[in-house]
Amino acid sequence: MRAETNVSGVNMANSRRFTSLIISVVALLLLTLLWTSPGLSAPGMGKTFVYRCDDDFNFIVNIKEETAWLFLPGKTISAPLTPSASGVKYQTSEVVYWNKGQEALISFDTKDHKNCKNDAKAAIWESAKLRGIDFRAVGNEPGWHLEISHQDISYVGAYGTIREIFPVPEPETDQAGRRTVYRTKNADFILELQLEGRTCLDTMSGEEFETSVTVLLNNNKYQGCGRPLH
Repeated sequence: MRAETNVSGVNMANSRRFTSLIISVVALLLLTLLWTSPGLSAPGMGKTFVYRCDDDFNFIVNIKEETAWLFLPGKTISAPLTPSASGVKYQTSEVVYWNKGQEALISFDTKDHKNCKNDAKAAIWESAKLRGIDFRAVGNEPGWHLEISHQDISYVGAYGTIREIFPVPEPETDQAGRRTVYRTKNADFILELQLEGRTCLDTMSGEEFETSVTVLLNNNKYQGCGRPLH
């Protein structure tokens, strides 16, 4: 009987390790698909790119239907799609922008900026900003992210398997303690969101954020980092 119990315990432990491995692999595949896509697409907002060129020229592009909105240093330009033998080209009298997926070339202000590569991770945050998101936070193990707008609070957790929308409550603010708390709920979940104004390091990338974030979802606690977008 004791031997059977030991075997059962080993099998359960192996099963848990296998399940954990499967979840990690699925999460990695989802991140790979996201970060290698030609551009980050959001419903009704087209695709967003953040390009960093070899000469340290950086610019942001949002493509919707047949128009590219180019957010350039000191200027924003709307460029229509024009015929091109190579890649996808958007052009005005001021700028010519060739989109080749993850790479691009732009001619602006009498200068060519070549070998511009899309920063897919940064594009996630720029896309959120263009959608009118005021604050965004991310966390790991399991992967989650949260966005606050004037309309709602959206939470995506467990590597995308949980997606919930909450009404935005009146925040409880402690200015002296640099702390803001949101308490809200929907039909299935109770959410408490704590934002603290102190430096936070992402546990996977090491990226530094200015806000430490704690999410309590039906008393399940998740830690992460975030920043305001406006």
